[in-house]
Amino acid sequence: PHVRVELISEKDAIIPGQELVFGIRFRPDPDWHLYWRNPGDSGLPPRVEWKTSPSSGRFGPLEHPVPVQIPYGPLVNFGYEGEVVLITRFS
Repeated sequence: PHVRVELISEKDAIIPGQELVFGIRFRPDPDWHLYWRNPGDSGLPPRVEWKTSPSSGRFGPLEHPVPVQIPYGPLVNFGYEGEVVLITRFS
């Protein structure tokens, strides 16, 4: 409820045999953030569960930009404040 998520694509159509790059755009509410793949002392990394048939292709792992440190009392987390796009490749 505190993050808007949008799937974006570099192209309008899938062409068999060609890789397609997708982005998952996260727009958190003010004072909220998204964690990195190693969240640090608390939190959980973003997780995506793709539902495709084996013959349609496969999604690669999520590619993350460099995170920032997000202090939380004595703890230190890693993630993103503000909008961030995580990339995945489909082939």
